[in-house]
This record gives sequence, C-alpha cells and structure tokens, in this order.
Amino acid sequence: GQQKSITMGIAIAIPNGHHGTLKLRAGLTSLGLNILTEKLDSDYRGELQLMLINCGHEEFVLSSHNRIAQIQFSPDSNRSNETTDKQQLTLAQT
Repeated sequence: GQQKSITMGIAIAIPNGHHGTLKLRAGLTSLGLNILTEKLDSDYRGELQLMLINCGHEEFVLSSHNRIAQIQFSPDSNRSNETTDKQQLTLAQT
C-alpha cells in the first residue's frame, strides 16, 4: 500500500518513566488504513509525525481537520512504584 508521513501539528515531551502509544481511530482501520509509528519513548521530543499506510483498495484523501489518531500515555512496565503527581505531559502546537 501507499505510505505517507503525516505531520500532526503538535509537539510533545513525555515525562521520564512513561511512554505514549499511538493508535489509529477505529473508523479508519475499517477503510484499510494503519499507522506504522506506534510507541513514543520518554526521551522523544518534538513534533509528532505518523507514518500512515493505506492497505485498502480505495484512495483516502486526508484533510487538515481529519481526526486520524489518538495517543495513550502509560507508565513504563519496568518502572518502580514512584509517585508521578508532579510529572506532567507537555503539549505545544507547532
């Protein structure tokens, strides 16, 4: 299928000991779309980009207002049970 790098228009800084998991919105998977970028480690800094792949048979036209992905932030599994109240995710529009 065709692949395209999509710039998301936001930059992130994930707290140490955490990671982000990117998931394609459910309605788009039924169209044959998928993302190749999934896990973001805590040392990742900068603008989010997705590698979108179209495995379907139909052309998909993406506009700037399409909601294509979501991100879930979780503590790393190998991390001790430290408190994380003061750690915050930083988002910035680019």
